[in-house]
Amino acid sequence: MNGSMMEYGNHGMRDTAAEGRTRGASSKTKALRRIQQLNFAMIELGLYLDNQPDCEEALALFDKVQCLHADAKEKYEDVYGPLTYEGVKTKKDGWSWINDPWPWKGEDC
Repeated sequence: MNGSMMEYGNHGMRDTAAEGRTRGASSKTKALRRIQQLNFAMIELGLYLDNQPDCEEALALFDKVQCLHADAKEKYEDVYGPLTYEGVKTKKDGWSWINDPWPWKGEDC
């Protein structure tokens, strides 16, 4: 696997341009950006795998990114509340979906 996919994987999922944009941002914003970055990486890897479904390196990287994304999302939701309906824990928190500020009413707006 050559090109940007491999380079991205070799750098430990770091994006220095995005890091510059999050400098000074709240920890909530940084956590959300991390989730967005990992989601983007999953989509890109999925598109690559659509064309190269037998690429072991891409499959392994997809698994790694998928686990990192799930972990980042779980940690975010434990602290800041659900991002999607999947994150709502009705038995624990009731209908917590509406409790937190909406993204456009957030602290970094």
